[in-house]
Amino acid sequence: MDANLDLESFKKSQRLSYECAVAIRAELKEGWTEKQTAKLMDTYLRDFGVKTFFHKSFAWFGERSRFQDFSNYLQFLPSNRRLQADDVVILDTAPILNGFTSDIGYTFSLKPNKELDQAMKLLREFRLQIPKLFESPLKT
Repeated sequence: MDANLDLESFKKSQRLSYECAVAIRAELKEGWTEKQTAKLMDTYLRDFGVKTFFHKSFAWFGERSRFQDFSNYLQFLPSNRRLQADDVVILDTAPILNGFTSDIGYTFSLKPNKELDQAMKLLREFRLQIPKLFESPLKT
């Protein structure tokens, strides 16, 4: 196997996943359900060559995006919860494109959301710290 070809194929799957989330975000309207949104994501991905999934797409709106009190797999499945403009939204998908799996989560809100902005800022700070954990040898 060619490692460069594998990496490019993985990146292609990853890009398609991300492009799907961005495209669905652009179409998303108040009143859409999580189920409707997840189904549209899967349709988008199939239209671009995906035949199978590591897991089908998920969409979580508002309080469901916190996964609070979720205790089993069925509670994670898209629901009939309808989108409201100030909801935090998570779109998650994991297609397999030509044998290469990607799994992305994409978070946003239709309207400005101060709490989400603060969380995203904190996440960016964490991401900057991760490489530093691998730069120096472990101290014993």
